[in-house]
Amino acid sequence: LDALHAQDVILVGHSMGGAITILMALQRPEAIRQLIVIEPNLRAGDAQLSKRIVGYASEADFIAQYEEFRDNAITTVTDWFVRFHQADLDEYIDELLKTTPISMYRSARSLIAVTTNSQFIHKFRQLPLTKHFLIGEETLKQRPALKELLGKEVNPVIVPGVGHMMMVDDPIIFTKTLANILNNESLS
Repeated sequence: LDALHAQDVILVGHSMGGAITILMALQRPEAIRQLIVIEPNLRAGDAQLSKRIVGYASEADFIAQYEEFRDNAITTVTDWFVRFHQADLDEYIDELLKTTPISMYRSARSLIAVTTNSQFIHKFRQLPLTKHFLIGEETLKQRPALKELLGKEVNPVIVPGVGHMMMVDDPIIFTKTLANILNNESLS
């Protein structure tokens, strides 16, 4: 943001990326106009994959048992797709495995540390900017309390027929939902 002298920015982030966009907005709220988060990790308990990663005794233990973790990760990630296709899972896993075990462990540890603090959600709610929280309809069926967690300060947007991997489950409805939010924002 500083290098680009960016102002009036719209940040969009999914899952761990959603938590990262929230952290960016908390650090530089004056540069951000709008925050669009797509099922971000707000609580450590919701970060399924990261919880598994930090469940290893140490970074060295995770690295030593990385192959076992990879097999477990595939099972976890499979549940994130509503319209499961092996090609989608394979593509996601290929991208995930481009990350080194060390950076994967350290990223997970950082995410869990940030989201363990209950103030993270409170600070997110209190950010003085427009906030949209996209939730897949199928995710909401599994975790109905998620919507109440947001409070009145965050605009929940339910995306029909999709889950956590909504951009893969139904790219058209996801893109239309995102475009609708962006178009409405540009009109205001």
